[in-house]
Amino acid sequence: MNNYLLCMFFLVIFVSISFQIECVDGNCSSGGGNNSVEDKLEEIKNLLQNGLINEEDLAKLLGKDTENTPTGASDPVVANDVSEQLGINWIYHPYYDFYITETEITVRQFKDCLDVKACSYKNINPNSGSFAEKLDDFPLNYISYFGAEEICSYIGGYICTQDEWNNACSGTDNRPYPYGKTFNKGHCNIGNYDDDADIEPVKARPDCEGGLEGLFDMGGNLSEWINEPNDPEDNYRKFKSAAYAQGSNINKKVCYSHCAGNQREFKSPFIGARCCKK
Repeated sequence: MNNYLLCMFFLVIFVSISFQIECVDGNCSSGGGNNSVEDKLEEIKNLLQNGLINEEDLAKLLGKDTENTPTGASDPVVANDVSEQLGINWIYHPYYDFYITETEITVRQFKDCLDVKACSYKNINPNSGSFAEKLDDFPLNYISYFGAEEICSYIGGYICTQDEWNNACSGTDNRPYPYGKTFNKGHCNIGNYDDDADIEPVKARPDCEGGLEGLFDMGGNLSEWINEPNDPEDNYRKFKSAAYAQGSNINKKVCYSHCAGNQREFKSPFIGARCCKK
């Protein structure tokens, strides 16, 4: 949109707010004086065309601080551009009207967030795990809940609620595992601590797809932070899914039960992040 059209857009808002417009039978006039709305529009249009007022001046009239207006993830256009730039695919749930990221957040994606200072090193462990080993296409582990908040905000989303995570995992047929109704250890990267297992790249196992089409690794690789309980006064949060290494009961119905939880500062080799958005 060029400057003139943008100014005209602001102009309509400005006139609508500044002059109490009264309309009767399709005829509109200003309740704030004798001049009609059309006259006011024409006056300001002439100012714009003659260069006597510009976009910045008009923005100031509207009380819009152009110098200090924040940009980035709070701007949906910028956030969508970021997702596209980072190769992030959002998978839509047709029953519950929300989106979830195709995979867990990768090292490469978090590095981009660090580069623009939208994410903080203090919320990961840069000397351990997939980040330290420069495994760019692997899910980022050793990330705290606060780090998950940062990256999700950066790409225009938020940390999934427990209901959103469960519904994405169980798909549209309420399955207990993302890939179906019966547990299969080989479908996802999941094991016990003594299995000598390790983290894998995202989407490394095509059979670990579901519950929605195009959604991967909901049943393995890393557990994932969720916003549960959703209480700003409570520092405890849960994580979902199953990790490449964990304790007993690896065949638990991962789409229903929660894994465990800890304080939001907690970082672990078995915990990563995934994001949702409306």
